[in-house]
Amino acid sequence: MDNTRGHYQLKLALIGSDGVGKTSIRRRYLGLGFKTSHIKTLGSDFSVKTFEFDNIYAGKAIIWDLAGEAFRIPKAEIYLKGAVGILAIYDVTNRKSLETLPTWAEWASQEVRDTPFYIIGNKIDLEENREVQSEDVDTIIDQIDMNESVHFHPIKKYETSARTGEGINSAFEDMLRTVIERLLKEETNQLQ
Repeated sequence: MDNTRGHYQLKLALIGSDGVGKTSIRRRYLGLGFKTSHIKTLGSDFSVKTFEFDNIYAGKAIIWDLAGEAFRIPKAEIYLKGAVGILAIYDVTNRKSLETLPTWAEWASQEVRDTPFYIIGNKIDLEENREVQSEDVDTIIDQIDMNESVHFHPIKKYETSARTGEGINSAFEDMLRTVIERLLKEETNQLQ
């Protein structure tokens, strides 16, 4: 993460089970729209998007999209190296995809600590098929928070629809702002 005069290069990682919409969320955030066909990510993929906030902070978000079974691939956690934020994606129509997030959090903690961890419920456009409620997500957040080998802060939750775009920009922008505020605080503390 390089920063020069308010210009940042921030690595974010998308993790979660197969088919939850990680690639679709990334595509939507990049402004590439939504594809109805599912193409499985093999290993990892990444994209870069420029951002600007308040005409002061600008930079590039390097967004890594990890395969749905990355935590089962030996040494795959190397893809997380240098990440300043994790977006853990689940499908609101698939309770099991939410229940795997504590395992994903523990796996990610092998390489990344003390970074924001956002739990993103995708596919809210399929409300009639919803299996996950807000209280279910709160329970998972509590499980992750109580695991002594997992150190993420803050842990936040969002809901999105890659199909409609709802909530996607908000989640990414909040993550980027949180990371920049943290970096600025660290810089200030180092100067004191």
